[in-house]
Amino acid sequence: MKPKPFAQFVTFIYCENLEETCRFYEKVIGLKMVLDQRVCRIYQAAPNAFLGICRKTPPPQDKSAAILTMNRERQLRRDLAALMKAEHPPLTGRQSCPPTCWK
Repeated sequence: MKPKPFAQFVTFIYCENLEETCRFYEKVIGLKMVLDQRVCRIYQAAPNAFLGICRKTPPPQDKSAAILTMNRERQLRRDLAALMKAEHPPLTGRQSCPPTCWK
C-alpha cells in the first residue's frame, strides 16, 4: 500500500550565525517567517512546506528519535515494513504523547 502524502512538511537546517542566515533567507530568498522560537525560526517555503533555521548546537549523545503520527498503527506497519527497528510497540492514550518507541 502506498503511503498517503504528508499534509505539511518541515525541513530543518543548522547554522553558525542565526541572524545572518535568517537575514539572507528573508531579504535575498524572500521567505516569510511564521514562527520565531529564539534558537530556531520557521519560514514558509510553499503553502504546506516550511524551513526551520536553527542555531547550531552540539549533536545530542542520545541517538533515539520520535515519530509523531495521527495513525500510529498504520505508521508502525509501514515503518516496520521498511525495516526500521522498533524498540517496543506504539504507546496509546496519555502514554503516547509524544510516542517515543523508536531507537
